[in-house]
Amino acid sequence: MPQPAEKVNQFIQEFDSAKNHSEAVKVLERAETYFNLMGDFKVLPFLVNGYMVLWDIEKAEKYNKILLDVDKTGLALYFQAIIETVHGNLFKGIELLRKVRKTASDSFLQFRAFVEELTRLAMAHYYRKMESTLREEDIGTPGKLKERILSLPDNQSLIIDDLFYVYHRFNRYLEAKSFFNTPEGKETLKIIENILSKYLPDTEIDYAMEYDYEDPIKTPYVYVHLKSKYEPDFLEKINKKIIEKIFFERGIDIIIAFIIQKGEAVETAGV
Repeated sequence: MPQPAEKVNQFIQEFDSAKNHSEAVKVLERAETYFNLMGDFKVLPFLVNGYMVLWDIEKAEKYNKILLDVDKTGLALYFQAIIETVHGNLFKGIELLRKVRKTASDSFLQFRAFVEELTRLAMAHYYRKMESTLREEDIGTPGKLKERILSLPDNQSLIIDDLFYVYHRFNRYLEAKSFFNTPEGKETLKIIENILSKYLPDTEIDYAMEYDYEDPIKTPYVYVHLKSKYEPDFLEKINKKIIEKIFFERGIDIIIAFIIQKGEAVETAGV
């Protein structure tokens, strides 16, 4: 009879070799049956991760609740952090990731939590918080981040991909930061902040220089994080007030994006 670790490895190999969604689900269902019969807690991380990969968050959370009671490594907290962000609780997820970074028994898991925190912040356009997180690990410049990426082994390709994404977003944020530190940029930002404080006082802003590589016309984007819900028509009126002051009176091309947090992604309105 296979030992527990061998059984888990067997499930992992079968899951990785699955040719489609249906085959992957069958492997997970067999692993569930095995867990229910044998009570082998070693299979729980596979079940949680597998269902997360297939975007069955309800099943992933079901097994992670069990894992939270027995795990001493920090892995269950890491999974719970990702589940929280998928549910739309971004900063609850960030809080758990930071706990994993401090308490996980495995240094690689700590690093995974660090990368996950950076990626989630970048995806949600919280660039200043992303910069602060980078500085905590003495990676406060694109050059240092590049060195860190290049130092990683090839078998960490998923983490490398996430860090490349962070690297590109970091560069674009720093380009916008440089613009908004000029006299013209400071005045532009002051106008935007004054309008927002009058009509949308409960907001937080970030920015990035957006462009594509085929047509590299750089445009400053100001991301306005909404902490309350507003009607799209109202946001459009605020957007027009800002554009009137910035574009028509000062001739500066700028995009305002109102950000509404929805799970791990964001929606924009009034752009």
